[in-house]
Amino acid sequence: MKKWIKIGLVVLMVTLVASLATFGCTPKEPEAVTLGLQVSMSYTPGEFITEYGLRLIETCAKYADGKLILKPYYTGDVYPTYADQCTAVMSGEADWTFAPTASYGALGIPEQQIPTSLPYTGDYNTKLSHQEQFWSSPAGTKLKGLLRDKGVVMLDIALAGPQGVFLNRKAETLEELGKVKVRVPGREADVLTAEAIGLNPVPLPYSEFAMAMKTGVVDGVVTTMTLGATERFWELGVTHFLSNVSPQTLTYSNFVSTKAWDEKLPEDTKKIILERIIPETDAWAYGFMSTYVEQNLKILHERMVCYELSPSLLKTVNDNFVAIVHPMIAELDPEMYASFREIAGF
Repeated sequence: MKKWIKIGLVVLMVTLVASLATFGCTPKEPEAVTLGLQVSMSYTPGEFITEYGLRLIETCAKYADGKLILKPYYTGDVYPTYADQCTAVMSGEADWTFAPTASYGALGIPEQQIPTSLPYTGDYNTKLSHQEQFWSSPAGTKLKGLLRDKGVVMLDIALAGPQGVFLNRKAETLEELGKVKVRVPGREADVLTAEAIGLNPVPLPYSEFAMAMKTGVVDGVVTTMTLGATERFWELGVTHFLSNVSPQTLTYSNFVSTKAWDEKLPEDTKKIILERIIPETDAWAYGFMSTYVEQNLKILHERMVCYELSPSLLKTVNDNFVAIVHPMIAELDPEMYASFREIAGF
C-alpha cells in the first residue's frame, strides 16, 4: 500500500513539475499597443483627410494582427490648430498625426520649408514627383534626421491635391491682385509667396479663416483646391477661384513622436507599419485623389467663377517667386536648397 502511495506521489510531482515547466515556457502574447491618431480637424465624411485617417485605421487592423490599435480623434476636439497638434507630437504628448508636411517648418525646423514651401509654377503631379525624389535623396535623409532630433519620425509623403487662390472677386492684373487680402499661414515663406503673387498676406490660423472672411478681415485664401469644395467656401462669400497659380506642393505626411516610435512600438510592428500599412494606405490615397479632384473641381465650376492668369502674368509671378522667396529659403541650408533646385529643374 505504502509503495503505491509513493508511486502516486512521484507521478503527481512529475506531472506538477511538467505543468509548471510548460506554463513557465509558454510565450506570453505581447499586449496591444494603442496610439492616439489625429485624423483631421473635424469629422467630415467624404473629405480626403478624414477618409485617409479612417483608411489608415482600417489598414492597420488588417495587418497589425491586434498588436497595434490606432485610436482616432479629431484635432479640433483636443488642439486648436495643426501647429498645436504637431507641437504635441514633437513633445511626446501626442502619438501620431497625419498633417501637412510643412507643419514643422515653423516649429523649430525651418529647413523643412525648402521642399515644402518653395514656390514655383508647374504641374502639381510633376511637383509631387520632385517632392518624392527629394525625400529619398541624401538631402531628404538629412532633413528627416533634423525632424528626429526634434522628437518626430516622418513616415511618408502623401498627396493632398493642387493649390489655388480663392477670392471674393475677380483679380487678374497686378493692380487688382494688390488690393486683395488673403489668409496665409504664419511662416515667412507663405507671407512672401503671397506677396510674390501680388496679394496682401494676412497671417492667421486656418481655424480663424471663416470668421475672417465673414467680417471682411480677408478677401480670400491660398489653399488646396479640394478644400474650397468640401468646406463650401461659397457660403463664406468666396465667388472666384484662380486655378493656375499653385505655388507650393502641398502634401501631407504621417508623423509619429519618437517617444511612441522608440519606446512603445516593437520592431516587428514598425516593420509592418513601414512595409504594409503606410504603403497600402498611400496607394489608396492616389486612387482616391484622382477622382476626388475631378469631383471637387466640378463643384467649384458650378459654384464659382473659375479663371486663370495670363501666361505673361504667370511668368512674372514665377520670376517674383525666384527673386523674393527663394533667397530667404536658400539661406536656411544652401546645399539642401541646391539639391531641391537640381531635382526640380528651375
